[in-house]
Amino acid sequence: AGHVGTACRIRQRGVLSNAAWARPSRGIRAIRRSIGEGLAVARATGHDVGPEYKDEMWAFYHAMPAAATASMQRDLMEGRPSELEAWNGAICRFGAGTGVETPVHSFTYHTLLPMERRARGTG
Repeated sequence: AGHVGTACRIRQRGVLSNAAWARPSRGIRAIRRSIGEGLAVARATGHDVGPEYKDEMWAFYHAMPAAATASMQRDLMEGRPSELEAWNGAICRFGAGTGVETPVHSFTYHTLLPMERRARGTG
């Protein structure tokens, strides 16, 4: 989910063009790693996720309007509680439980956690 907001911001800057895929930006590489982490965790927890799923995710991103934002991003930016725990937090927890490293999700989770805690009145 964190990668949805990143993809939206990158797309707003015009980076998600065909030329961008030939020489991907750091943001696109982070999104690719983020998706890979999620798929690795899904597989490690017994979910049958086929290789086509990553392509389906990219097709979803490409179909989004350029100004689209993720609901989690909007919630955090507006000071409302979000799905941070259910998305990035869950991938980190399941990854830790199965021995799958999740550095991109962990970075996203820990970077956004102070905003989430403020929104929930716990930090």
